[in-house]
Amino acid sequence: MSANESIENLLSSTFMSRTIALYEKNNQFLYYLIIWTPKYIFPSVALFGIVGNILNMIVLANKNLKNVFYKYFLVLSTASFLYILVSFSYFLVKRSFLSLPSHSYAFVFFELYIYFLTTNLLNVFVNQLFIVLSLRRLFILTSVSMRQSSNMKLWLSLILASTLLLNVPNFILHNVEEIACANESAGCYAISTQSSRMSRLFTVFSIVAVVVRGLVLPLAMLIINLVIFFKFRTYLRRKALLKSIGGY
Repeated sequence: MSANESIENLLSSTFMSRTIALYEKNNQFLYYLIIWTPKYIFPSVALFGIVGNILNMIVLANKNLKNVFYKYFLVLSTASFLYILVSFSYFLVKRSFLSLPSHSYAFVFFELYIYFLTTNLLNVFVNQLFIVLSLRRLFILTSVSMRQSSNMKLWLSLILASTLLLNVPNFILHNVEEIACANESAGCYAISTQSSRMSRLFTVFSIVAVVVRGLVLPLAMLIINLVIFFKFRTYLRRKALLKSIGGY
């Protein structure tokens, strides 16, 4: 079950229906917030992100911007643009005039291979790219020299390879499967997980991949950026101290 279906099930539950009805009577702000968020706020944020990343890509693609950081940010903006675009296209297919039956083969195929797997790939890729950029900032603050242009292709290749590796379980374990449905004239399909076919070694690898994607990468970003924060604060204090000494 996807996160979107889980939210819909929550909103359609008896408890949630009563809560919404209660807010409708007693708190109009929360009522409209719950109702309008998936209909208007999410699409507005997505459109803002799409336009913003397009502008970023146009600016960062300028040949005059030769610094390697600009090239990294161009790749980052492109990946972010694709992530938002795929997510927004899923919203259009799910809720707009492009709406398909939720158990049709076309919709389930789109949900699994276009939305779920693609967004997972882009999410892991962007997280690792953030880590590389943060490490470069840290190296600059600690005066560690790095060759810029020669290392970029290597770093991007490593990030792409590790992204594919960490998402191998998703590609192998999930597929589109036909299920029984009340309407016999049309087939019903759903995303299935082939956990019963997993070997012990593959099970361990899948668990490690989930932990790395969901815990290790975000934690690494947090730790590196905290180190950058304290390093930069120390740098500013030293600069202010030298300036005050020089003033005397």
